Amino acid sequence: MITSFSNFSTSTTFSSVDDGADDAQLPLILNGKYFKILKAVSDTIYQKAGHGVEAACQICPTQKNIRGSVKRTSNFLSHLKEMHRPEYEEFLVEKDQKSKRARKYGLRQADFDEKVLKFVVDTSSPLSIVDHPSFIALFNDNGCSFVKAFKDFGVEVNYDADEKDGEDLESNEDIPQSVEVPDISLTKKYRCPSHNLNLLATTDYLNIIKSDAIANEKHQSVMRRCSAVWNKCNRLKSAESIKNLLGVTLKTPCPTRWNSHYDAFMHLLKCKNQLDDLCMLLEVAKLSSSELQYLEEYCELMEPLATGLHFLQSDKSMFFGYFIPILITIKVKWQRMDAMGNFQFLNERVRDMVNALVRRFQDFFEVSPKCQDAFVAAISCPAIKLKFSSALSETAPDWTDEKFKEMFLKHAEKFSDPTSSTSSARNDPQVFNYFDYGETEEESIEATPACIELSRYLNDGDETIECLNRYPAIKSTFFKFNTPILSSALVERLFGYAGLVNGKRSQNFSDGHFEKLVLLKANNIF
Repeated sequence: MITSFSNFSTSTTFSSVDDGADDAQLPLILNGKYFKILKAVSDTIYQKAGHGVEAACQICPTQKNIRGSVKRTSNFLSHLKEMHRPEYEEFLVEKDQKSKRARKYGLRQADFDEKVLKFVVDTSSPLSIVDHPSFIALFNDNGCSFVKAFKDFGVEVNYDADEKDGEDLESNEDIPQSVEVPDISLTKKYRCPSHNLNLLATTDYLNIIKSDAIANEKHQSVMRRCSAVWNKCNRLKSAESIKNLLGVTLKTPCPTRWNSHYDAFMHLLKCKNQLDDLCMLLEVAKLSSSELQYLEEYCELMEPLATGLHFLQSDKSMFFGYFIPILITIKVKWQRMDAMGNFQFLNERVRDMVNALVRRFQDFFEVSPKCQDAFVAAISCPAIKLKFSSALSETAPDWTDEKFKEMFLKHAEKFSDPTSSTSSARNDPQVFNYFDYGETEEESIEATPACIELSRYLNDGDETIECLNRYPAIKSTFFKFNTPILSSALVERLFGYAGLVNGKRSQNFSDGHFEKLVLLKANNIF
């Protein structure tokens, strides 16, 4: 028996059958419960290729030997199905449970062995590296090492219960004691805001219109009509005809791009006066007047969300602090649509979308402790400051301007210099006019440097990023909390540039040089 990769292997190559063979390494049907392997056979080419074995049925009253393969167990399955139906049903249940466990833990053993072998060869490492405690510790929690790393060393990790992989996240029993835990700190783990907003426009919206038979029927009908047009756009002859008629090529949805359906719908509506001619040219069904009406209402409903998604995916001047204002803007615009009631098909659905937005981003709208970093980031953005606070009065009535300031100061004071002189700030008329303590005794107010700096910052009419140079503590807070990006699209674009740089003649670049070239390409410097 040959076992590969020491502690990691669960696959066995049969040149002979040892008495001490591990049953867990065999197919389920040959593990001794249903069939017990007696010997290895290699009388035919098939048996040689498939590791042929002869096994005794453990259910037959008299010994019944079946020949088959370890890799292809159809002979054993056929015997079990025909002669022992109850045991066959039991086997299927057990096999299904085993498959679920395998899917839970992800990578198949053969694929894992191949990847480890590639790692050893590519890095010119000794085979003994697979027995090193640090290497073993990477895999002993079944793929949860990265999540656990954020849990142990990150600022804070928040994830849903259905994302936990068993109980391995809470257990350190399998980690060798000799592995020293480094003194490191990872950033907080955030879910992609753009992806969550896209789910609101797709999954949540489709679930909402299922309760409205008329809107659901119109939506499905419009999708069929538009899909027929888009399918024609992918054909060379039809694409040329479309361009000759409209003067431009039509935009088509892309499953990997957010907002692609909205953009494609809007492009069709721009050509609304020529849609009948277009459908006739492409020999597809025309959109009726009611379907066009629904499409216009749908695009108007999705406009705030689509604009927000486009904004979140901006390459420049996009900060984490803008996420809260975007959420509030979408909600406010939808509430105005709901109050106006100008829709024919989607009047009731507007209110449902508002509720879905608040439900999906409940932690943000209620200023949950685990989402307060987003509010600190927003306050530190000169263009935002505390403009959003009044819009949260419905979902977070306890959060006043003073409470937001108090929360912000807890973080800003870490960057404030306690030895700095505040006399100039105390004499600043803006600050003097800002403070109003009523009948409060002066001794109870502690005007710390950070508090005075925040007051000056909030009263400063300059909304450019450059104004942060005048407020060192606010600037440091801004850098810390506005680091997370709001869309994974920015990172995905870098992978595209990496593919352009990593050509056939660029295979010997060092990691550092390659990274610099990718960043230069992404920033249009060369």
